[in-house]
Amino acid sequence: MPIKPKRVRRKRRRQVSWLSNLRVRSGLVISVFVVLGFGVGLFAFSSVRKG
Repeated sequence: MPIKPKRVRRKRRRQVSWLSNLRVRSGLVISVFVVLGFGVGLFAFSSVRKG
């Protein structure tokens, strides 16, 4: 009997780690896009000021 719940726990842990990895990746991608957008906005603003 104790073997079955161990397997289930392992599967749950794998699913949680996979979900956490997806969350971390999505967070990194969002942060990169925000930084890129901010940099592009600053560049456009500075170019407009110069013009």
